[in-house]
Amino acid sequence: MDIADKHNIKMTFFVDFAECELYGDDILEVGRYILSRGHDMQVHCHYDLLAPKVGKPAFVNVHDNYYSWYKNDDISKLIVDYLTDKYIECTGKMPLAFRGGEYRFGVAMLKALKEKGYAADLSYNFIRPEILPENKQFEYENGLLEFPVGVLHNKKPLNFNYRPIVPQSQSDFDNIIDEYKN
Repeated sequence: MDIADKHNIKMTFFVDFAECELYGDDILEVGRYILSRGHDMQVHCHYDLLAPKVGKPAFVNVHDNYYSWYKNDDISKLIVDYLTDKYIECTGKMPLAFRGGEYRFGVAMLKALKEKGYAADLSYNFIRPEILPENKQFEYENGLLEFPVGVLHNKKPLNFNYRPIVPQSQSDFDNIIDEYKN
């Protein structure tokens, strides 16, 4: 944030509100800090962190693999409600955008997001296609906008979690920059 502020650039941070299950209100404090610095914040979620909530008796027939949860209407609604409530508790307003952990999403999750009032999803990655082979912005049938993870023509994602672009030493910077120039 210091670097962005130095150049008068506002950033958007996707905070994993499911982490409230691990860290409690400390996650809300992280969000408040981001906002206090004048930056934007939206919703992120690694579904597995909500296992105790999804494991409630109402969901006893749910497949154990959490990768299937974003395809289930009831669980998607539960997840979106939980995350939205935490965001509102943190900010006092509705979020606009969502990004699923590990680029996970499905029709049920997109439906739950739209019904809750989200404007956009940012989970799609054309390297791991679920619905459309698109590498640009598009709109789903329900009107939810999709702003995919940036992917270059050589199928390299512009994602700071992508291991090949995480420098381990100062000398790695030149190699990483050369890799993305190609």
